[in-house]
Amino acid sequence: MLRNYLTKYCPNVELLAEASNVNEALKAISKNKPDLVFLDIEMPYGNTVDLLENFEEPPFETIFVTAFSQYALQALNLSMSHYLMKPVDIEELIEAVDKVQQSLADRSQVRNSNILLENLSIENKQLKKMVLSSIEGFEVVVLKDVAKRRTILQIYSWPTGVEGP
Repeated sequence: MLRNYLTKYCPNVELLAEASNVNEALKAISKNKPDLVFLDIEMPYGNTVDLLENFEEPPFETIFVTAFSQYALQALNLSMSHYLMKPVDIEELIEAVDKVQQSLADRSQVRNSNILLENLSIENKQLKKMVLSSIEGFEVVVLKDVAKRRTILQIYSWPTGVEGP
C-alpha cells in the first residue's frame, strides 16, 4: 500500500529497496545508502529500535509508519522525521515527504557552506583563490574578497541603459 501511495503521490521518492525484517533492512540500508527510510515499529526478528541501534547517528531521515499510537513518544525519542498512523492519510504522507525533502535540502546547503568555510581556513594560498568570469574575461580573486566584491557590485549597479562611471 505504501509503495503504491509513494509512486502515485510522491514522484520525487525513488524506491531503492524493501525489507521484511531487521536483517534485510540493515543490508538494504548499507547497500543503497538511502536519504529516507520508512519504518514500521514491528518487524520480524526485531523492531525499529533494534534496527536504529545499529547506527550511532542514522545517516538517513526516517518516517515512522505504524498502527500503534503508543509508539509516538518512542518515535520522537528516536528522532524520527515524521510519524504516520495506519491507515496512511495521503495528505499526511505528502506533507511528511515534503518536510524530509526540505530538511535534506537544508542539510545540503549547510554542508556546502561548511566546505566553503573549510576552504577559507586552509593555509595553502592556492586554495584560497578562485577564478571569476567577467565581461573583460577572467579574474583570479582571493576568496575572502568575494563577499566584499559582491557588496561593491550591489552598491555600484546601474539601471539598464544608464552608463556607469
